[in-house]
Formats: sequence, C-alpha cells, structure tokens
Amino acid sequence: MLRMDKAKDQRDGQPVVRPVFVYSTRDDKFPQSLCRLYDADPLFATYFDECDRKVQERLGWSPLLRARSGETPQEYEFEPVLVSTQIALTQTFFSRGVMPAAIVGACGGEFSAGYAAGVLNLENTVDLGCRVSEAISRGLGRGKMIAVKATWDQSEKFTKDFGKTAYVAAGVDGGEILISCTTDSFAPLFESLVQKGVPCREAKSDFGLHSPVVDPWKERMMMGPLKSAQNENPKFPIYSGVTGRMLENIDFDLNHWWNVVRQPLNLSALFRRVLADGYSMFLEINSYAVYSGMIERVASECGKKVLLMNPLEMNQRGT
Repeated sequence: MLRMDKAKDQRDGQPVVRPVFVYSTRDDKFPQSLCRLYDADPLFATYFDECDRKVQERLGWSPLLRARSGETPQEYEFEPVLVSTQIALTQTFFSRGVMPAAIVGACGGEFSAGYAAGVLNLENTVDLGCRVSEAISRGLGRGKMIAVKATWDQSEKFTKDFGKTAYVAAGVDGGEILISCTTDSFAPLFESLVQKGVPCREAKSDFGLHSPVVDPWKERMMMGPLKSAQNENPKFPIYSGVTGRMLENIDFDLNHWWNVVRQPLNLSALFRRVLADGYSMFLEINSYAVYSGMIERVASECGKKVLLMNPLEMNQRGT
C-alpha cells in the first residue's frame, strides 16, 4: 500500500494527497512532446507563450518555433525550452488547484523548482535559462561527458590519472555515472576505460557540465543581479540536486544558481533522501519522463512503493 504523503488538502470533505513536483533536467527529446502538450492544452499554451516571448526578447528565437521546426535541437536551446515548459506546466497545475507537497529540482530543472517554490519570479527563471544558453552559444566550457557503469568511488579512481581535466559529474539513471572532461582528455580517458573493461559510452553533450570544465560560464552566470529577485523563504519544501537534501536557511542568490550547473550531482542520493523523508507520489514537471525510471529504481532498492506521473500521460488520460 502506498504511504500517504505528508501534505494533504481537503476537497469536498475528503483528503487530497499532494504529489512531489519533480523538476527534471534538459534533454533533446522535447520537440514532439512539447508540441503535443501545447496543442492539447490551451491553458498550458497561454502560459508557455508568455515565456516564449521573454526568450525571444532576450535571445532572438522562439522555443515553440524551434520545437516545431523538425530540426535536431541544438544544445544552446535546451535550458530556455526547459524552463519555459516547466514554468508553463507549474502555472497550469497551480491554476487547476494542484499544489505540491514538496519540490525536487536538479540541474537546469532547479531554476524552475525555484520558481515553483516562490524564490524566483518568472523573469528571473527565464533569465537563468538564457544565461546558460548564452554561455553555450559562445562555446564556453567546451568538453565531453562519458557515461560509465560504475560506482561513484570507482569513477573517481578512473579520473585520478587525468588530474584537472576529468571529473565525476553526476550519478544518473541505470546505475551510470557521468564523467565530465576536457575535449583533449576525452579520447585517452575513453580508451583507458575500455582497456579496463569498464562499460562506457559517450554522453550527449559538448560541454563539461557539473565540473570545473564549465568554470568559464561563471562570469556570465554571475553577471549583474537577478532582476526583482524575490529571495523569500520557499513556499514548499524544496530539495536540491546541489546539496542532495532539503534546502534550509540559504540565500537563493546568483552563487546558488551558478552551483546548480557547476557542482556535481548525485541523483540517486537525492531521491533516497526524498523517499526517506516519507514521500511516495511524484509528478514530473516536464513534457516527457526523464527521472521516472530512476525514482522507480531507487524506490525498489529502498523497498518502497511509489506512484509516478507525468503531464503528457495525464493529458492523454484526461486526468
């Protein structure tokens, strides 16, 4: 039997269980799923259009038109599309009375998690996504990422011989670890892993995320204050991919948001913490499921049962 989450509302005299809103990371699978959501839900479309206009004003291109173009998405498009989609979904659920019991954010999804928690406004959130896009467009922090089937500790040993050119960056789904490295160290590192018999593959990124490889991004990410930054206490408990736990008594300043893309990310540890705190129902705030498989795997390892939902499936079922 599923454990009821901590936060409940009353509706028609009956308790309504509130899900954890999960703000997942970027991916290149957004075009089809985003267009399906936009075309199926006028309310979502209205909120998305507001974000789309702000991205156009800042970067000169439209996330929606890029999604409809049929062209392979470019990496500089990912964060503006991601935050626009997640802001629009958040507002759609809020408008329909669906509120979170807690919020989980990781990588670029943590910008939108800040929006949902009330510590960033819409303009701030889009601004942060655009800052990442601008850094990528300028070719700053170029590198590579390798996914390896290994533990975190094993992966650190693999990178040790490569000094300040390779770093353990993230623990992701399927028991894989992502290693970020400089472009020059990619080939020798990959060859070294193959020779050691370590299952590995090149991950889809031309930048060394969650590592010192992207330190050239810092100036752009920290440039000037956030406009009208709210910096209030979160309206809901918020768990961060940066810390792997619930955020308490911190400043939601530019340094925090810079660390979202710079610091290593251990998703398994993050979701173990959320599950240990008693949550069991999760709604992924994205146009497609990115973290659902990981949450299910971690829950199974912890001996817990969970209920997983994503907006596209809910829309198709009419729920």
